[in-house]
Amino acid sequence: MAPKRMPKVTSLSASASNGSSASSSRSRSSNPFGPVDPSTYHDFDESMQDGVELEEKGERFQFGPKAQRFYVQAGTLYTRAAQLAGANVERRADAVYNASRIHFLLASQFALPPENMQSFVEAVESAQQAVQLAAPVSNAGSAEVGLPNPFALDAMTHLATCLQTLAEVVEELGWPSGLHAPSLSTQGTRSAPSPSLLWSEALKVFQQVADGQYTILQDQRTDAAASDEEAPSAATPSTGIEEDEEDLRESTGEDAVYGYTSSLVTPASLMETFLSMMACYTSLIDASATLDGVQMLNSAAQQIYSKAEALASEFQLTGALPATTNDAAQASSEEAAIWGEMQRSSLTLRVAVVCKAIVLASDVAHISAEVEALMQTVNDWAARLIATPTSAEIVSGRRDAKVAELCDVGEAGQNICRASLRLKPTGGGAAAVWSLATSSTKLFSQALAALDTSAAGGGSAAVLGQANTSTPTSRARCRILLALASMSIFRSHPAFEAAGIAGARGTRTKLLDNARLYARKAVTEIGLGWLLRIAPAQAPKSVIIPPSGGWESLSLESEATLHLLRALLVRNNVLGAADRKAVNESQVELDSLVLHIRHLRKRPVQVGSSNDAASIELAHWLYTQSVKSFVDDIVDDNGRDIVESEIACWDTLLSDHSPC
Repeated sequence: MAPKRMPKVTSLSASASNGSSASSSRSRSSNPFGPVDPSTYHDFDESMQDGVELEEKGERFQFGPKAQRFYVQAGTLYTRAAQLAGANVERRADAVYNASRIHFLLASQFALPPENMQSFVEAVESAQQAVQLAAPVSNAGSAEVGLPNPFALDAMTHLATCLQTLAEVVEELGWPSGLHAPSLSTQGTRSAPSPSLLWSEALKVFQQVADGQYTILQDQRTDAAASDEEAPSAATPSTGIEEDEEDLRESTGEDAVYGYTSSLVTPASLMETFLSMMACYTSLIDASATLDGVQMLNSAAQQIYSKAEALASEFQLTGALPATTNDAAQASSEEAAIWGEMQRSSLTLRVAVVCKAIVLASDVAHISAEVEALMQTVNDWAARLIATPTSAEIVSGRRDAKVAELCDVGEAGQNICRASLRLKPTGGGAAAVWSLATSSTKLFSQALAALDTSAAGGGSAAVLGQANTSTPTSRARCRILLALASMSIFRSHPAFEAAGIAGARGTRTKLLDNARLYARKAVTEIGLGWLLRIAPAQAPKSVIIPPSGGWESLSLESEATLHLLRALLVRNNVLGAADRKAVNESQVELDSLVLHIRHLRKRPVQVGSSNDAASIELAHWLYTQSVKSFVDDIVDDNGRDIVESEIACWDTLLSDHSPC
């Protein structure tokens, strides 16, 4: 799940509105792109306001070195503001919260290892400080003394999201040597935390947020009911946030307040918290080493889903009621969409439980019934999606939500198919796996078509095969193409043809040709079209310029390259001696890609603003260590006996005598 973008603390001060701080800031430097010296700031309001302005400049650029520079400068001013806050706890909480958001944004969208890990830790520690500084309740001394502080809820949501994302990065990269660990309530010492420990910590915080959000929702309903009794024609009930901010002004005795324009607590925001918890439980299940652990986590996750189901029923989040205004129609659509996302999250968790049980259980006979029921659920869902024209969703402005649904259900089908093949099905069982795999392929194809950059509403286009063309849309298309390549390789397994399935007979070579084409398109989507050309004998001298998007985008380049290598390797192995010309051409293509990878290992990755800031260790991780991790993932996903012949090829390719 993509991390939520938390709202920033902005100036509510009268002095901000008269522009005094802005003019003072401009007097420091006439160059709006020049460096910012935080030591020249001696006023909290001025430091906070200029930080907000710099952050908004970064938002306008979105990505690239200019955006990163503005964000870094904003972060330094927020940190400076925290120092200038003095004994004012509310101000210091605002400043460190903003600083934490900047650390998280830099870590997730700009920085590369190991700097991104350091930024994630700084984001966690700043968020922890903001939570500690935040008042636990609002309206002290009133009848609403028990209501959670909206700022505290947002700070805690941000903290939990930082922990959750850090866990995902640690799972992929490990914990860097020498990096100090944040303090965790579930860990007594500051030793390097495991991903599971970080997910558990995130879950604990998300649970506190959910409890607070539910308390506020119930209070809103009570107020609404009381208002209806007193004045049936009254307007929409207040959320209490406006009163909170007015009380804050009165309590501080100031006209200028760096208080907080907080996120509205709505049923949809509580559902988002439940979604984050479901994602953490799914990750913990994937990392679990025992069946008892899987069952315990599954039981806890089902309780969260039951709460979400009750919430959807209580607040009618299914969108069944007709909307009377355009705003209400949009809200109804968003609420229905988030409930749909929760249903898919539950499906993903069920698939994770079954897949893990197949891996851990010594006797899988009792799992077969659950596998069959789950396959039927995914099949029915896929059938409904395939029958619905995607173009209609694009016209209605729900393209992103539709693509997410197609990919989520497609991935669920992909994973349950892999798990089912481990049970060595025959006859009708094998045919059912083949049918679901075919449906999942159609879902991914439908999602790819929805992101067609040449079609209206299909997203931003990239110049394929050229450098620096990695965009959010092109990366999404790349991932879908990689899923299609994997599904083609899966469907080419000889077990389907041996089972006598009509659609599988005589299609192995064609499916592997498709896998190759999908993988070639995937690398081209993100500007790696040069990998398809014959590799030069000598490695280029230039450094690797990473794409926009930080580590996630750079690691996708490595992942796409290895998927292409896999498609060529499996295809080359299956071709055998059937067509000598095709075999020779395939071998030349494979050897060229292997040589490209050897060259990439020798080219440092630029990690700063100049070529001097480059890391050969990062290149080694991307194209040496990650190759072994990629092969391990193939075995984990499919089972060694299912991909035994493929693994033998990888072993040969990765041996000391191999050019790779």
